[in-house]
Amino acid sequence: MAGRRWTEDEVDYILLAHNDNESTVEEVADFLGRTVSSVRCKSEIINKGKGQFTKRHWQDEEIRILRRYYQKVQDLNQLAKILNRSLDAVIIKANRLGLPRRKKKWDISKYDIETLGKMGMSCRQIACQLDRPLRLIRAVVYHYKIPVGKEEIQQHPWSFDNDMIFMRRT
Repeated sequence: MAGRRWTEDEVDYILLAHNDNESTVEEVADFLGRTVSSVRCKSEIINKGKGQFTKRHWQDEEIRILRRYYQKVQDLNQLAKILNRSLDAVIIKANRLGLPRRKKKWDISKYDIETLGKMGMSCRQIACQLDRPLRLIRAVVYHYKIPVGKEEIQQHPWSFDNDMIFMRRT
């Protein structure tokens, strides 16, 4: 399905943007009110396969910021927004720079679980205390064979109904 036709001005703008080596496809598409894919396709047709827009190279200041804050920031989307880069671009550049991989958010201490388990707490209570998912606590308990207290079984409403029915029959 064809969209609207390209005007000569739009084609000229794409040529100028391609030759200035600073404009990104996204900027050109936004300016022209076109989709990114349509601008890419038109650029390929105009330039006869000689390449599309150049990628924006990383500046020394951007690399310095990336090195400094890659491990410290909680959400990489924030860092990507500061650097005006995509999340994938930030991660790829960090890998190419040899920055250590980020640690998982849920660094849970085996010692904390052991301590709470010795106090007689169940996995569910430990999960509430440490504010972690129950399945994660159970996995750590199982993996390290940590002794924990037994789960308190709460009386379910259906079991009470079953008891009442059984009592009526006898």
